[in-house]
Amino acid sequence: MKRKAISIFLAMLLMAQSSMTAGATEVTSQPAEIESSGQTESVDSQSDNQTGLDGSSSTGAADIADLAQFQDEKEKKEKELEDTQDNITELNRQRSTASKELSDLDSELVTLLASIDILNDNVQENKQKLNKVQNEYAEAKETEKKQYDRMKKRIKFLYENGDTLSIMNLLEEENSFSGVLNGVEYVSKLYQFDRNMLSEYRDTKEKVSRLESETKKKQAELEQTQEELGQEQDALEGLIDEKRLEVQDFDEQLEEAKADVESYRKEIEELNERYLEAARIQAEQNRVQNQSVADQVSQAHEVIRSTVEQRQAQLTAAQEAAGAAQEDQTAAPTEELNPESDDLVADGTQEQAAEQNAEQPQQPAQDIAADNESLTKGSEIAGFACQFIGNPYVWGGTDLYNGCDCSGFTQQVMAHFGISIPRTSFEQRSCGREVTYDQAQPGDLICYSGHVAMYIGGGMIVHAAGTNYGIITSSATYRSDILTVRRLV
Repeated sequence: MKRKAISIFLAMLLMAQSSMTAGATEVTSQPAEIESSGQTESVDSQSDNQTGLDGSSSTGAADIADLAQFQDEKEKKEKELEDTQDNITELNRQRSTASKELSDLDSELVTLLASIDILNDNVQENKQKLNKVQNEYAEAKETEKKQYDRMKKRIKFLYENGDTLSIMNLLEEENSFSGVLNGVEYVSKLYQFDRNMLSEYRDTKEKVSRLESETKKKQAELEQTQEELGQEQDALEGLIDEKRLEVQDFDEQLEEAKADVESYRKEIEELNERYLEAARIQAEQNRVQNQSVADQVSQAHEVIRSTVEQRQAQLTAAQEAAGAAQEDQTAAPTEELNPESDDLVADGTQEQAAEQNAEQPQQPAQDIAADNESLTKGSEIAGFACQFIGNPYVWGGTDLYNGCDCSGFTQQVMAHFGISIPRTSFEQRSCGREVTYDQAQPGDLICYSGHVAMYIGGGMIVHAAGTNYGIITSSATYRSDILTVRRLV
């Protein structure tokens, strides 16, 4: 019985070792190095220029960048469209103002032209009046000349016949006093007539002269006003021309702005189509990536489950072997007292069995129970760590969801279970107790130079690998510089 139990235990150990070796060899090639070494007092360093698993940059990041570029370009065009529409609103406002000013100028011009028409009528009327006054002045001058000629004749007549018309002559010639009086009265009337004619001449001449002066002055004023109104008309027509050009310029600007709006809208439509296509591609890539992450998580949990089952089988076999050995040791004295026992008769078999039991170390039952408890806890820790596969890597970060580095990842996973460990991978090399790589179980820390990961079983690790990878699973031997394996539970 003892030999049978030992044989079964050894066979299971060989099977487990073979399974772990096969699991390690099935892992594809991983990045040559994740984090640089030499960091002893700060968080682990990480290069931002790492390449993908196949030596090229991650296409997912490039697609995201293209999508962001489309979005930025679209937002830029939408901003230009909004600015252009605001410009159209402002141009419409300015055009409306200019049109109102043009309308006011047109109204002002109409009023001015009406005033000019009235003024022109007044000028024509005053010209006619001036012509009439000038005609009257000419007639007065002609009358003056005639009167002057008549006066000259009378004066000449009086001068030539001065004695004849004297009062003495009248007295001598007239036979009666009444005749003399009539003669004197005639002479007086003649002088009075001349005097009245001279007075009338002076009045007419002064009146015509005054009227001519007033008419000329009014004509000059009318002509000056006419000139001023003409200048005002020219100025108004100039302003109107400028306003019409301004309104025309606004119309041209509005046409250009409307053309720009149409162009921007077409560009935005094209960008929308490109953006939607890029978003569709990105969504498909995200779906594939999420599926890949889900597959990684599922595979990781399967590895943990398989490893735990194998390890528990080993522990169970060891426990059974230890129990069988205990039974053999208990039964040995009885067999020695039985002379008919086949084992005692056959050429010293009992002695050989005793020697084999002495050579085969037996694990105490309490140690097996402790290992089983450690395995259970470690698998729980590893399973918790695997749920963050696909999350980003951030140098110096400690956020399991939004980004962490390698040691931040292991520190926060352990902290979730109330286990406090230092911040850096260098310091984490000294945590817990050291076990060999062959003894590694889920939840153990695999420490490299400048990097740390968590073992999940089957020769696999989960770790914050780098900027281009985030949190992923890899082969534990993707790097050959494993410094130590630390068990914390």
